[in-house]
Amino acid sequence: MRWTTLGYHYNWDTKAYDEAMHTLFPIDLFSLSQYFAYVLGFPLFSYSFGQTAIFLIGQNTQEEQPSALFLRSGDVLTMSRESRLCYHAVPRVMKTQKEPWNDFLTIPQWKSKEFFNNSMNFELYDQVTDTCFWMPFNRYIADSRININVRQVFSSDDCL
Repeated sequence: MRWTTLGYHYNWDTKAYDEAMHTLFPIDLFSLSQYFAYVLGFPLFSYSFGQTAIFLIGQNTQEEQPSALFLRSGDVLTMSRESRLCYHAVPRVMKTQKEPWNDFLTIPQWKSKEFFNNSMNFELYDQVTDTCFWMPFNRYIADSRININVRQVFSSDDCL
């Protein structure tokens, strides 16, 4: 497992976020998360890309049997209120039968910039739609899973 933290860093020893320990948070990920937060409130968002995973969500103790669900590429899991503190895990990653991350190569309207809004980074879009540029990423995700968790760690009043 590889782990990268963007934004505020969690201190596993103190079980708290430190306002002094943070890195830049990508603007496109911020915009996507801001949209979900606007529509759903301010839960924890978990974006899944690549291979399918089994996600277990339990209760407040490890003694209670968890529920299982599949997380497929493109899924967004939200956790709010008490569920943010429930035990959860991904015990298994499985090879997917479909490769939705390659759909943009075959769906004609996705090759049109008019399909997207003006907040899109069109320079990056042009690179990603270039097969030679995309192939290393495609080879990586063909055997891997990327999970991005975005959580609000401080109240809105505490930020900015």
